[in-house]
Amino acid sequence: MTVQLSSILKREINPGQVAFVRIDCNVPLNEDGSIADAFRLDAVVPTLIFLRDRGVKVVLAGAIGRPKGNRDEALTTQCVADYYSGKVFENCVYVSEVFGDEVQNAINSISNGECVVLENLRFWSEEESNDEQFAKNLAGLADFYVNDAFGQCHREQASIVAITKFLPSFAGVCLEEEVKALENVLKNGQEPVVSIVGGAKVSDKLGVIEALVKRSDFLLIGGAMAYTFLKSQGVVIGDSLCEDDYVTKAAQWMETGKIVLPLDNVVAESIDSIKTQTVRNIEDGYAGFDIGEKTVEKFREVIARANTILWNGPMGVFEKNQFANGTSEIARAVATSNAYSVIGGGDSVAAIRGLKLESQINHVSTGGGATLEYLEKGTLVGVDALRTKDR
Repeated sequence: MTVQLSSILKREINPGQVAFVRIDCNVPLNEDGSIADAFRLDAVVPTLIFLRDRGVKVVLAGAIGRPKGNRDEALTTQCVADYYSGKVFENCVYVSEVFGDEVQNAINSISNGECVVLENLRFWSEEESNDEQFAKNLAGLADFYVNDAFGQCHREQASIVAITKFLPSFAGVCLEEEVKALENVLKNGQEPVVSIVGGAKVSDKLGVIEALVKRSDFLLIGGAMAYTFLKSQGVVIGDSLCEDDYVTKAAQWMETGKIVLPLDNVVAESIDSIKTQTVRNIEDGYAGFDIGEKTVEKFREVIARANTILWNGPMGVFEKNQFANGTSEIARAVATSNAYSVIGGGDSVAAIRGLKLESQINHVSTGGGATLEYLEKGTLVGVDALRTKDR
């Protein structure tokens, strides 16, 4: 059954009401403190515009980095206020606290349809401990709560979970779209369903692979994790990364007949080597760092037959030009397919965006760990917290 969320789009709103909006503003920063990549900030703009146009006073909250309960001037949310000023809100005021007189005065001073950006919530340890009094203090600022922070919904934190006990609570546009997209893959997707999983370690994605083996018609494995699978099939992998503790488990998954492994590998003596060669069996002294052309062609054939595609994880060390081809070619294959496509995970998203192909993907997720956990468990604590809070 598809997850049902109370949507902010269906909320009856009056001008002058105050919305506490939790976003995922954990964005990369340049040395001067400016925002290096605003992908996550742009993803929540539809929610902010919806509230702005209805005359709501927006109290915007989120976290940057891991200050662990300490104030760090390099991680303030001033940059978030600066980003949205003029772009979304005519007036977007940064405050250096998260509740109290300074915050309340700022809210009182702005006009309807304007915004106050709270300080980095993780400057307070109560945020990450899901402290109820801290959440109650945050809730006291607003008339209702909107969660549009999908990438943080796997974290049991005060502004994600506990706050929903004290306010009518709704999903923002981005969060709703994220859940719908993943549900389309996990439960509602048209077959054949093709999942593509890459990355370094099988151990990092055990639950995800288990879930996708059950859900998918084909599961394409790339990245360094492929060498654990290849070893389970007797392929010589040289010095490639391999988790020996998971070779038996990989062999068990192979018995499903759904998993497609690399046919060839781009190998080198080290990750920094410029000189490469493409082989099936890898001799000692060499390691695999990307999928080869035969593999790309095989994966393309499977992708072309798909009606639903999920991709999480690169096919190789795509940050290095000599090992980027596999990831780039799979990105193009997914983008040009006729299937409903969902891409999640920081590296996969970076590859798609780097190639400027995101407009050809049905859904590009803002989540990293949240996406993986949703695929594994079918829900997140932050999503569960919204289900029954429309009151």
